[in-house]
Amino acid sequence: MKTYVHIKSGRRYPQDGVASWFTTRSKGKKEHHIKPGYPECSNGWKPTKAKEWREEEIPDLCSPFTKVEWIAYADQYGDACAMQFLETCDYMKPFEASRMRRPDPDNEAEWTDPGNLQWFAKTFKCHLWNFEDYLMAAYGNHHSIDIIRFERHLADVFKYPRFKDGSMADFMKQKFGKENTERFRSLCLSPIPKP
Repeated sequence: MKTYVHIKSGRRYPQDGVASWFTTRSKGKKEHHIKPGYPECSNGWKPTKAKEWREEEIPDLCSPFTKVEWIAYADQYGDACAMQFLETCDYMKPFEASRMRRPDPDNEAEWTDPGNLQWFAKTFKCHLWNFEDYLMAAYGNHHSIDIIRFERHLADVFKYPRFKDGSMADFMKQKFGKENTERFRSLCLSPIPKP
């Protein structure tokens, strides 16, 4: 992969990709450093002089790779370069890179278990991950369901009366049975363990 390294700071950016600039402060003045070849930004920032950067070729990260291999590559060459190998859109790459650096959520095994995923898809006619509460996973390090999104799904697919009296649990027991309702509760609504 062809990269540009900012000589003064040592920051590295891939020739292609979304990561293209960084900001420094020097004597109270803010400076924006934009990699060479990147077009002038709409807010008036100008690309820094080419002499402030040097080109450098680095090896690609071989696919498929593990989380540990990705982190080692990111530590050596920087997240901006490692992000290029994540299989997601450019907008989501910084979020995915951040997720890769965090430890797995404490209930990761239950949420990735093929038996649980198959059961959920068969019972609720949708994939479990469609309802993940991403903020809980990001900040609480725990997989949980976005109950409002799930409630909408129940209303759309199974005719759950959202705006009438009655609990979702009662509806689910009647529609899916007590055993499936309890399994849903233990998988999707499990409490966060205390640190």
